[in-house]
Amino acid sequence: MDCGRRLADFCNRALSQAASFSFLSHSLGARLVLEAIKHLDRPARNVALTAAAIKRDCLSGEYASAFSNAETISVLASRGDKVLKLAFPVGDSFASLFGNDRSQPQVALGYEGPQQAIGATKPPWQIPDTAKYDHGDYLPPSNVTLTAAQAQSRKWEKPAAFMRRAFRGERQDWP
Repeated sequence: MDCGRRLADFCNRALSQAASFSFLSHSLGARLVLEAIKHLDRPARNVALTAAAIKRDCLSGEYASAFSNAETISVLASRGDKVLKLAFPVGDSFASLFGNDRSQPQVALGYEGPQQAIGATKPPWQIPDTAKYDHGDYLPPSNVTLTAAQAQSRKWEKPAAFMRRAFRGERQDWP
């Protein structure tokens, strides 16, 4: 949260001449991006949240003010994401015990997507279960030498196209 406020401060001070701001996040980066948007002194143009490791109701609850400070928000979620299915609920429960958040544990936004379209969210957001997108399938592999399975899979190409369309303000045709 502190890093999000610092990012907003940097954008407000050092990038004040920028025509607009757009943000892309993966996993825990959702909190950083939403916290930054909450503190921007002007609306962000486009926001894309992929595999967001944050509570499903964050856009209508904790980060409603960030949500209102963005022109569009695109969410990409997968029920095939084992990290968000297994680890997020455990981490969320611990965070509730040791933090100020006393709300009931929930699934992650990046697992189920929002319950319904809220304001400027752009559906669709739920990757079909048959596609089996896991937590690491949204971005290209970082290693130079790909395994045969990684080279053949190229699952990240569809999320990359989703993000490109989100930033261009184009209609989503996937998922």
